[in-house]
Amino acid sequence: HSTTEPAGASKDVSVAFVVRTSFLVGGQRVCKSTIQ
Repeated sequence: HSTTEPAGASKDVSVAFVVRTSFLVGGQRVCKSTIQ
């Protein structure tokens, strides 16, 4: 945990990471379901 960056920035980064991961997982599920 770095003290240089503000708490809001790290929260935004974590939120963006979660959103991106969920999109990737959702995309993989859609691809698998379309292939099947």
